[in-house]
Formats: sequence, structure tokens, C-alpha cells
Amino acid sequence: MPAVIPGIVTQSLTVASDTQKHPLNTVVFGDDGAMYQYIQASEALSTYGAVAIYGNGTGRLLDTSIAGAAGVLQARTVGWAQTSIASAYYGWVARMGQKLTINVADDCAAGARLFTTATGGVLDDATISEGLVVGVQLTTTSSLATAMTAAASTPAFIGMYTNPA
Repeated sequence: MPAVIPGIVTQSLTVASDTQKHPLNTVVFGDDGAMYQYIQASEALSTYGAVAIYGNGTGRLLDTSIAGAAGVLQARTVGWAQTSIASAYYGWVARMGQKLTINVADDCAAGARLFTTATGGVLDDATISEGLVVGVQLTTTSSLATAMTAAASTPAFIGMYTNPA
């Protein structure tokens, strides 16, 4: 379980709260080198779900409809809930790290680009224009729809992508 570097934040990174403990959009680094951002859930966030983070510090499960309107919605920032966060609760989502756990669809290849899906919080390596999640990839191949270990060497965001096919 990741912990915050002492002296910055004293709350666990895997505990959600009905009371705001920090300013929204606060960013910290854990002792595991991962980067976390403090948000308020605008809907229930499932454990390991991909989260669209809005400019005002709220987040909801990321899906293709959000990715397509990301610029308009100011939700290009992406994170992953490493624990469940109830609607209207506050908590930390991972934005970057070498051992993140994320939800993916079945048959995702290690190292492949990951895209949004119609299922909130789930990514897939099936190409979707405007749904590319830049900065993250699986470290092992997934044969089932499940939570998998991924690496994000840079804070993840929704990038523009045009399918060359």
C-alpha cells in the first residue's frame, strides 16, 4: 500500500472521506514514486477505474463520450482510483507510477496504446479516435477483463489520435 512522503500529507492515499481534507487538485508523490491527485468524486468511482479529472477537481469514470468532449469539458487529465470512492466523497487518484493497477477489457497487449471504452473506468487497446490515454501501458498482457498492473511514466491525459486505418 502506498504511503505519502512524511510531512506533506498525513492521510492515507487509499482512504476516501466524506469530509474534504485538502484543497482539490492537490498533487503529492508517494514513497513508491507514484503521483496522486486529490479529487471529489461526482459519481461512485470503482477500484482501479480510469477517472476523468475536471479542472474544478471533480472526477468521474472515464468513458469514450467524455474523451470525445474532453476539451469542452476540461477533463483531459486522467487518473486511476486505487480504492473505491463513493459519490461526493473525497480521495486520491493515481496519475503516474510504475506499479499502478488499472481496469482493462479482455485481450489487451503489454506495451500497447490504451484507449477509452463505452464502459466507464475501463481501457482497451482497441483503437478509438479521440480516446487515446497518453502515458500509460500495461506491463503484462491481459487475457481477461480484469485489473492489471500498468506503468505511467508521465502524468496520464487524454490525447488526440486519428486511426490511420
